[in-house]
Amino acid sequence: MTSIIIIITLFAIVTPVLLIKGTKVVQQNEVMIVERLGQYTGTLQPGLHLIIPVIDQARAIPWQFIETDKQGNKSCVIRKTETIPLSENFFYLLKHSVVTKNNYKIELDVIVSYNVVDPLMLVYNIASLPMAFERTIDHTLGDLDLQDVNAATLLKILRKETEKFGIKINDVDVKNVKY
Repeated sequence: MTSIIIIITLFAIVTPVLLIKGTKVVQQNEVMIVERLGQYTGTLQPGLHLIIPVIDQARAIPWQFIETDKQGNKSCVIRKTETIPLSENFFYLLKHSVVTKNNYKIELDVIVSYNVVDPLMLVYNIASLPMAFERTIDHTLGDLDLQDVNAATLLKILRKETEKFGIKINDVDVKNVKY
């Protein structure tokens, strides 16, 4: 009799925990990549979904967020997220130093506007979108002469270079260039 009570008690405790862990809500204009034991099983669209806890997991990816501290100062932080926003996103590379092809050291801010067009490519072709952006911008600027460092040139090159990321570059803004 005691073992039956213990089993019922464990079931009563574990069931709600598993139900909570297995419930996923995907917001409008977002998707979630789900893997079963590390292998891709599906892309969850907006809405309420049930997955098998422990066996199925949402794939967490690094994403750049803008946070404001108590004094009102904004900073870029990278945190993992389980959902991938499909709406317009922005990547900020602020006060970034780079050496151009003709050996000029410059400091600049680069703001990239983009949309995710293929979440699977985004998750499985690169490890981290923020790091991929930074490295691509570094290589691009490092291959340019000083006079070619402008938003139009960077936009053209970034559009071509980032196709394999599963994103579409909408616009690039280059600001605060210091020589």
